[in-house]
Amino acid sequence: MSNQCPNGWNSTTLLDVSEKVKAGPFGSAITKSMYVADGFKVYGQEQVIAGDISIGSYFISEEKFEELSSFSVQEGDILMSCVGTFGKTLLVPEKHKQGIINPRLILVRLKDDFCPLFVQYLLSSSLVQDQLLSCLGGGTMGVINATMLKRLSLRTPPLPEQKKIAEILSGIDNLVRSLTEHNQKLEATKTALSKELISGHSGHRKESPYGQIPEHWIESTLGGIIGMANLQTGPFGSQLHAHEYTTEGIPVVMPQDMRKCGVVTDKIARITPDRAQTLEKHKVSPGDILFSRRGDIGRHAIISTNESGWICGTGCLRARTDGAINPIFLSELLRHKYALEWLNANAVGQTMLNLNTGILADLPVVVPPADEQEKIANSLSSINEQTRKIANKIWHTQNLKAAVASDLLSGRKRVSV
Repeated sequence: MSNQCPNGWNSTTLLDVSEKVKAGPFGSAITKSMYVADGFKVYGQEQVIAGDISIGSYFISEEKFEELSSFSVQEGDILMSCVGTFGKTLLVPEKHKQGIINPRLILVRLKDDFCPLFVQYLLSSSLVQDQLLSCLGGGTMGVINATMLKRLSLRTPPLPEQKKIAEILSGIDNLVRSLTEHNQKLEATKTALSKELISGHSGHRKESPYGQIPEHWIESTLGGIIGMANLQTGPFGSQLHAHEYTTEGIPVVMPQDMRKCGVVTDKIARITPDRAQTLEKHKVSPGDILFSRRGDIGRHAIISTNESGWICGTGCLRARTDGAINPIFLSELLRHKYALEWLNANAVGQTMLNLNTGILADLPVVVPPADEQEKIANSLSSINEQTRKIANKIWHTQNLKAAVASDLLSGRKRVSV
């Protein structure tokens, strides 16, 4: 935080702007044995981390609520998680079920001349989160308490400016929420359409791991369809070192660069063209599918013409479809519940799941004739493109909000009231 306070703003603490900063009751004051089927709600980190006040199913009786009424929540209160995943905030809306906070939350109730939404944004910003980390010596796990919160240094503009800043930031949040809901509806439509297309419309059918399919479709394995020679592990760490990555050059696709079954480049690593030439067998071509080899093994991306000649990175496996199967159709199979469950069940490793080319080769697949694959792919690719565009717009909007919030909450940029 800059040493100079913006003109017209006040340097203060959370204690000075609050009527109440109160941690939840001790664990012995409220235990699971006291919960009832319905009654007064017990709010905890579950609601705060999810950002949804309505979820959760822990309740206490009216008698217990009266006993713990000093921990009750009301509209405009800010709830903050204080254990483990600490520092997350949630603003209590007008419509909420009456209840109390549990021991893993701290309640902040502001004085009347402060805008709760502005203060919530401020508490969630790096200006305050960095202070919380500093209190814990820079750790990412730990416990914060009400005393720490009361001491937090804040800079606050006059109330009209607080409200204007909150209005701007909430407008961006509402846009992200609207885009996310639209994408969820598209995904639901696509899932239903994919299930219908893969099961087939008419004629004789047979049972398969993917449900009922037309009788003329082939049941095989991924290796049986594309051949073992077309399955390739990305370079190991000993073949491509982190110090070789550059800011310019040929992109290297890692699992973290896969989003919505495509490739994103916002944080992609690169290597020099000369170094890329030494990794010729790891270059990707349009129609290839890259898999995450560790951890989130259901993640994959279809390589388009835009990524032709890039490098399959460490932590990935490459499947070259090479005309043997439509990559968009195969991608839909890979998103099917059966395929995801099979990969997770057959992966190796205790602490982290791992795939290899042998496991991937044994993945059961169902394959229609080429013309049917193309029809299915064409039916789904339009929705795929829409969801990919919306996902990118969400990502850019979130980045925009982070930049705008940093400027407005610090006073580097002022708003007209």
